Amino acid sequence: MNLKKIVRHCINRWTELPTKDNWRENNWVRAGVIVGLMSLLTITGFQLLYDFTPLDQLSSQAAQARLAGDNKTALRLYRVVSARASKIDFTSNYELGNILSEMGKYTSAEHYYLRASDNSGAPVSVYYQLSDLYLKHLPKKQQSFISLLKKRIVSQPTNDGFVVVLAGFYEQIGDKPQAIVWYEQALKLDPSNTAVAASIQELKASL
Repeated sequence: MNLKKIVRHCINRWTELPTKDNWRENNWVRAGVIVGLMSLLTITGFQLLYDFTPLDQLSSQAAQARLAGDNKTALRLYRVVSARASKIDFTSNYELGNILSEMGKYTSAEHYYLRASDNSGAPVSVYYQLSDLYLKHLPKKQQSFISLLKKRIVSQPTNDGFVVVLAGFYEQIGDKPQAIVWYEQALKLDPSNTAVAASIQELKASL
């Protein structure tokens, strides 16, 4: 039921009330109708305010709420930014994923992390967040995450970040041979990565 229908229903309910019979009961109903309409107008006013407030200002307000520990307000504001942005907004979707993950709403967190990852300029950090999510809370979706990382590697073959995330994910799920394969691939892309070289040595020694 949209706002116009709700208002019309309230007005009809008001006019249907008799003025003489059960006047005390009817006045309580009228008071309820007034309170309901005032609440709707307040909600609508906030929505209109959000609709006309610049996105960068809403993002700034959301970030301030997040720093203040007011996740409820941050969640509401970031959702507005995510919905209104003409292109996929990385920050709002990434922060929505963080907040929802902290709240224990892991499937919803996954949704926003994946939206953030669809941004063409998304940093590798979002994939580490997804990796942690699939390892700890959504193990049934681990294979879909591996497929996603491989698609990213194909589309950006020179980005060693995706390769390192994939190798680390294989290591975390206990698939050491695949972890070694992908760590070696990452080392080819960045031979100066001493952390990756050390991981390869440790994994080979443990086989």
